[in-house]
Amino acid sequence: VDGLAALPAEADGGALLATLGAIAHHRARCTAPRWHAGGMTRRANRRRWDRYQPFLTDLVRRGLAANFARSLELRARAARLPADWAGCEVTERRLARQLPEGAQVAITASPPRPGGQAALAEATTLALAAIGQALRGHQPCLVELVRDPARPLAASELAIVYAMAGVDPGAARLMCCRADTPETGRLLSVAYADGRVEVREQPRTEDTPSIKGLLAWQLPDARPPLYGLRRVTWWLLPWRSLWLLGRALRLTGADEITGL
Repeated sequence: VDGLAALPAEADGGALLATLGAIAHHRARCTAPRWHAGGMTRRANRRRWDRYQPFLTDLVRRGLAANFARSLELRARAARLPADWAGCEVTERRLARQLPEGAQVAITASPPRPGGQAALAEATTLALAAIGQALRGHQPCLVELVRDPARPLAASELAIVYAMAGVDPGAARLMCCRADTPETGRLLSVAYADGRVEVREQPRTEDTPSIKGLLAWQLPDARPPLYGLRRVTWWLLPWRSLWLLGRALRLTGADEITGL
């Protein structure tokens, strides 16, 4: 309930819509609609919005349905569950009375899935594998930057990863941009030490908590609505091939958010 109440605020909602929309258009190899001057006072913009709003609504609904519960579960495990549960002293004393004199008994219980730092390390390992798979398919990957597990998700903790370098079993470097500041590229250095994960962010903001772990979001496949002549020529011309060729030869501009 706290997480749902915190998302989306007005700024977070705009960042979330822009991020999900940019990734959906990049996956479909098409460009976002170009809005004319005048906003909703212009009839052409109202027509486009009538077709675009249902797509965005369904995209956000399916995206949150697939990932919001996973985010809350990871944060609860990291904030409230230790890596190992302590033994039950009462049960140990009762069993000790039934054993021969001098015998000792110890009970140690552990959850079926790890908590604390181990939960964040497990999620980060799975996130790196998902990022590598997405980038091999020339697709960006949406990642949640878990800073404070005791706090709910905010759009400022969502980042689009568009490059990975130096992948090792114990370290990786990620190029990304945050949803709330897409114009600023960031470098994430991920390393493992003593069963814990360390994520360093550059450039670092002083008032921002450090990143404790990563969670890769699973985004649904959605085809954005097409506009203009592309509604007809999309099925006649190899738009996906032309789109990739333009990106490879730098004949067209990069996406506003992903930079790809």
